[in-house]
Amino acid sequence: MIAKVIKVDPLKESRAEKSFKRVYFILETGKWAMTDIVPEYRNFKRWSSIIDLVERGCEIFVEGIILMSPGKVDADSPVEITFKKFEITKSHEKKIIQESLL
Repeated sequence: MIAKVIKVDPLKESRAEKSFKRVYFILETGKWAMTDIVPEYRNFKRWSSIIDLVERGCEIFVEGIILMSPGKVDADSPVEITFKKFEITKSHEKKIIQESLL
C-alpha cells in the first residue's frame, strides 16, 4: 500500500519510559493512519531517513505500508520511499453537497 507521510510529531515520552515519534499518513484509499516509531528499536533504521526528510519539509510518499488494524500502521512494515504519488480528490463529496442543495 502507498501512503503520503503528512506529519511527524517531536519525540514524546510514553508511560513505558520509551521515547517515540508518532508518524501520520494519508493512505491511497483516502483514509488516515498513524504509527509510533521508537528510536531504540531495530525498525527505526527503516524509518529514520523518512522521518528526517519529512522534518526537513519534504513531501514523502512511501510504499510497503501494512495495516495492523484500521488507522494503525505496523511499524515493522517494509517501508521504502517511492516516486509513485497519488492525489485525493473530493469530487464525490462535492457532488453530494450539490445534490443536497437542489
